[in-house]
Amino acid sequence: MTTIVALLCSATCAYAFSSLTEGNAPPSAPPDQTFEQLWTGKHLESFEDWYATGRTGWNKYTYFYQTPVHPVWSMLNLQQLTHTKVVPKGTEVNTVPANACDNSCVSFWFNFVFPTDDASVPKEIRGMDLRKLLTLSMTDGFLVMHQGKIVGELYAPGGQTAGSNHRMYSGTKSYCGLMAQMLATGGALNTSALVTDIVPALDGSGYEGATVRQVMDMTAEIQWNEIIDPNCLTDRIWEETRADLRAEKPWQMTKDCEFMQYDLVNGIGNFRPALIHEWYDGKVFEPPGPRTIQGYLRHIKKHPDNLEHGKKFTYRTAHTDVLAWIVNETVTGLGYHGPEHYFEKEIWSKLGQNLDALFVTDASNVVYWGAGASVSLRDAANFGEMLRNGGKSTAGEQVVDPRVIEEIFNPSEDIPPEAHEWGGGFYRSQFYNWKGAAIQVGYFGQFVYINRKLDLVVVKHSHDPCFAAGCKPGEFKEGYPEEAVPGKHVLFDAFAYIGKYLAASSS
Repeated sequence: MTTIVALLCSATCAYAFSSLTEGNAPPSAPPDQTFEQLWTGKHLESFEDWYATGRTGWNKYTYFYQTPVHPVWSMLNLQQLTHTKVVPKGTEVNTVPANACDNSCVSFWFNFVFPTDDASVPKEIRGMDLRKLLTLSMTDGFLVMHQGKIVGELYAPGGQTAGSNHRMYSGTKSYCGLMAQMLATGGALNTSALVTDIVPALDGSGYEGATVRQVMDMTAEIQWNEIIDPNCLTDRIWEETRADLRAEKPWQMTKDCEFMQYDLVNGIGNFRPALIHEWYDGKVFEPPGPRTIQGYLRHIKKHPDNLEHGKKFTYRTAHTDVLAWIVNETVTGLGYHGPEHYFEKEIWSKLGQNLDALFVTDASNVVYWGAGASVSLRDAANFGEMLRNGGKSTAGEQVVDPRVIEEIFNPSEDIPPEAHEWGGGFYRSQFYNWKGAAIQVGYFGQFVYINRKLDLVVVKHSHDPCFAAGCKPGEFKEGYPEEAVPGKHVLFDAFAYIGKYLAASSS
């Protein structure tokens, strides 16, 4: 197997090594060990064994593709599976310093051990080394920035590289949320305005009576189940729609399968016409109903229990694409072609990015802001560093108003309710806030963790089905995982400990 692993450290990352005492210094790798040997262990191999025996059929990885594909390949090659739109990186020069590390530097990170006697470290990982944590949580790429410098950058062998874009899933939502907050802080968007006043096409939908802020913070109440259940796609949606076709009834959403049904229109689900023809009794070659994001959003119903908007956080991807519609109506009045044009001109092209960003589009060329972005590990970190640094790029340009950043980290008005559904913290402008850190969170473990107090940005790209709440041994599939896999809050606290360690080492 060809080794495709890189770890970069800044010249100043030496403090992370020189400050270690002889008693707690991790062992160095034997000189003849390669990057790949340092990374690959039985935990990663057990996943490969699991995949080799379970690669056919519909499952949590492959439900939205025409044919089963390797999960890592799909993360890195979304542009080959569906339509994407390019957001250019611009001409700004990347000024983040990074120098190549040798095997001893790799060995340091892989043998970085979380202490057993620090109460801030979750009990699940006390005494565990970082290498094991990364392999258990199926990491594709891992990057640490401290005080604006890259101090660690790791890629699993045979997959992601510094030149690869990786799907961000719902981490994309934060890009949309930032745009909305920028427009609100700048006075172009009134967060107290009703959604239907800005987007009249949503009159009569579940969004009647909801405000822009309630959509931004996901407190608007609609009929929508976010749960990913392959049974919806392989059974309920088809069966109910077939029954409607036979009875010549109009198309309608399948209750409790709204998110799964959404994948048929948002650009993610590419299904062969022959397959559709078979599923629908030879009646149609395309799924009935709306074929675009905005067409689908118009059909969203009010919450079945008539719950009041603004009282409770409930995670719903539809809110992000409604917010993108609101952003579109706002920025087109300011001379931009749409949200992606605004994102390019006002954010992405000013950060000194390494690669163009890619965004999935639907049949009408509308970007899927709910979960459609693909970016590189370094560019995700650059974006996070801009937020950590008060809106400034690595070159020192003020890209985003500091008031926007402050509103995301410390809301000054319309304080969002606690995100009980996510185990605490709160959700603000499409960012998750946990113990003072603002975090982009995406399915299968896409994280951009931004902790201003610790001068820390951590990016983790993954293909981890256990990312949300962790998995017990054998929970995901018989025999897999072999050991318990930690969930996102354990990882966030692990990132915070790394930041504390780096801060103490540099003082």
